[in-house]
Amino acid sequence: MTRLRWPLAGIFGSLAMLIWSFEAPPPLAQILSDRMLAITPGAVFGFLIDNLQLIGKPLFFLATVALELVLGAAAALLLIPLARLRPLPLLGAGAALGLLLAALARMTLGAEAGTLTVLAGFLLYGLVTAAAGLLLGAALGTEIDAGTEPRQAGRRRFLAMAAAALGGVLAAGAGVEVSRTLRGLGEHGSVTPAGPEAMDDLVDLGEVAGTALPVAILSAPRVERVAVGGQPRPTVIHASPPAGLTSAITSNRDFYVISKNFLDPVVDARNWSLQLQGPLVAQPTTLSYQHLREMPTRSEYVTLECISNDVGGHLMSTAHWTGVPLRDLLKQAGVRDAARAVAFTCADGYVESLSIEQAMDPTTLVVYLMNGEPLPDKHGFPARIVTTGLYGMKNPKWLRSIEPVAAPAAGFWEKQGWSTEAVVKTTSRIDLPTQGQRLSSSDVTFGGVAFAGSRGIRRVEISTDDGKSWLPAELEHPLSGYTWTLWYRSWKAQQSGQVTALVRAVDGTGAVQIATPTPSYPSGSTGFDTRALVVGAG
Repeated sequence: MTRLRWPLAGIFGSLAMLIWSFEAPPPLAQILSDRMLAITPGAVFGFLIDNLQLIGKPLFFLATVALELVLGAAAALLLIPLARLRPLPLLGAGAALGLLLAALARMTLGAEAGTLTVLAGFLLYGLVTAAAGLLLGAALGTEIDAGTEPRQAGRRRFLAMAAAALGGVLAAGAGVEVSRTLRGLGEHGSVTPAGPEAMDDLVDLGEVAGTALPVAILSAPRVERVAVGGQPRPTVIHASPPAGLTSAITSNRDFYVISKNFLDPVVDARNWSLQLQGPLVAQPTTLSYQHLREMPTRSEYVTLECISNDVGGHLMSTAHWTGVPLRDLLKQAGVRDAARAVAFTCADGYVESLSIEQAMDPTTLVVYLMNGEPLPDKHGFPARIVTTGLYGMKNPKWLRSIEPVAAPAAGFWEKQGWSTEAVVKTTSRIDLPTQGQRLSSSDVTFGGVAFAGSRGIRRVEISTDDGKSWLPAELEHPLSGYTWTLWYRSWKAQQSGQVTALVRAVDGTGAVQIATPTPSYPSGSTGFDTRALVVGAG
């Protein structure tokens, strides 16, 4: 047992550091994660995302925490030669070890590991490791001669209990932080965002720049879609949609959430500012949250889809977004002719860019309202970018700065090998009936959504004979040219038994959805969604 003294002490120190880092971000686990992602081959990472999907991030988080504990146990072995020092010198040695590890982390993990909070975490690790080593050493009797009187047994038992209590407290505290983080990784939105709650004294949520917010914005009004690029509108059959069809608007609570972080930023808008900067800006500008909200606004219905969304997956949602057109901010700052792209940096270190053409599109917004409410923390409060036709990775959250640049900057996910263009591919999904559902009747109603970015949807078709023939589906009016289209189709089975349905969409240009199945990495998944069900006799 005495041989485990210092590795166990190192685990104690790592647990203390873990608790500290999650209370004073950035956590070391996040820094390690970003570094591991940077050196992981994109194809490997893409394979893991395609096969693990939503459970991948919690598993990766647990693996990173385990790595942190292993490294902490290993680093504590450096204190073995100093084990017989008196308490104060040994604590000093522990502090020195923490500072040494902080310097190594700064050199290997980059500037993010050089913050004062990270330095304090390493210092705490060293001190707790040394203290735990002292307790364990005394409790195990490694520094007591063999001839020690039996009266020392009580002291050892007390120290053993103290060491166990220390370990228990640290393990419990770390367990709380880990479980809280895991719960956060599993959430798909927030009802009561922490950031906007602090804004009640600054803004009237009922008005934006003097304009009343839409009433009952989640009621999914049926509005006529504007034709895009001269393409014809889809043929819409005005029939009643089936019960249970996906809502045209996704609530903030149910809107999908994807981020690179274990702990997302919580930004105080009172201390927040948005910088428009760089050598290609004639007039660098700094905007406060209040200033941003006082500018002329534009609202758009836009569907966002994650590039890692599987065929038939649910990493796709629609909201009503309100903000300031990015081009208005760029014109105000004066963008020089040499600019070919616009780069964004965010509070969590995320970087991304858009082409200058996309940035100047009037539908690209610096958004601060989502479905008529301030952005929830998980969706980028105080401000984020929302653009059209591109996957979610091109819509950065927790915006800090905007900089016109001469060439596109490689974003966080692009550095892992994901598509630089990230243009949304045409996709369609079956939501009704559910997979494997047994229906007593031969009358079947299929329904779901189809999406093609800013190209729109011209037609959706369903097949029940493995693609030999296709039946046209009825389409709901999309909320805009940038949202998904709801579709449905009634069908009567000719005989009872198992049926496998396929769905495909045709975009606004007339291009049919790609049938060949491909994984999401590196540019988005392709293939037809299927639904197996058992139908009864007519």
